[in-house]
Amino acid sequence: MQIRHPVKGAGFQTDALPQAGLGYLTTGLLFAGIIGAIAFGYFALKLDGIAAFWLAYILTRPLGASFGDLLSQPIEHGGLGFGTIVTSLLFLGCIVSIVIYMSTTHRIRVRPTEA
Repeated sequence: MQIRHPVKGAGFQTDALPQAGLGYLTTGLLFAGIIGAIAFGYFALKLDGIAAFWLAYILTRPLGASFGDLLSQPIEHGGLGFGTIVTSLLFLGCIVSIVIYMSTTHRIRVRPTEA
């Protein structure tokens, strides 16, 4: 991978990690581990909530990209070869399943107000 444009190439290149020999699965697990460490810092070490949110939020993009590439890229490039359409449908199914689960199991409890 060559970065030809100095401004565009100045940021952290998450797509360079699989090309550096880590692979899509290892890269995805690396980002999941970092997000897990941030969650541990928030819950156990009292890391500031805003800092924890933004750090985890920023890392969700490379996490999703790593697992998306793992599923969609051809086998000869280190992926599983499902293609972009099947991968998109898998992710959509997961999102819809989570929304349905959260909608049906986590009812909002409204407390009556005292007048």
